[in-house]
Amino acid sequence: MRWLHKRADDVMALMMALTFAVFILQVATRYLAKFQLASDFTWTLDLTSTLFVWIIFFGGAFVLTEPDHVKFDMVYNLFGVRGRRLMALITSTAIVALFLWSLPAVWKYLSFLHMLGKPNPTMKIPFSGGLPITVSVIYSIYLAFSLAMIVRYGLRAIRLLGGATPESLDTSTTEGSTS
Repeated sequence: MRWLHKRADDVMALMMALTFAVFILQVATRYLAKFQLASDFTWTLDLTSTLFVWIIFFGGAFVLTEPDHVKFDMVYNLFGVRGRRLMALITSTAIVALFLWSLPAVWKYLSFLHMLGKPNPTMKIPFSGGLPITVSVIYSIYLAFSLAMIVRYGLRAIRLLGGATPESLDTSTTEGSTS
């Protein structure tokens, strides 16, 4: 698992570096607009936006550990171990239930987008080369995110039912991470 987490970190770093490089290219071409070069680089805005979507959902699914996620724990911290375990179990179960409930709608939407085969409106250069990057491919990362959340919080709920404390689960997930 640590090896997979490291590879996910690598993919995330690559996406962030690519986003930065494309953003710099986008800014540079704006200054070259008077030379008619900027019109050839309209795809940079769309690629940057797409990479941001992928960074958010890929990172949330495969890179961030439980302690890395934002929590509002003022009430949670008022309770003892049993109360915190119960609240963590309720939260984990609710997350799994909500993502499972939303899966058919997500799949239907992605299937609808795929059926349209609609290309991203401004990234015309990559599409003219025959690459199969449609809007459905761009937003498919949300399906991976949903499935990862179901697995992550399903396993968390099972461990909590087995007697683990939320704190022990949080510290065991951060041992191999680089923060």
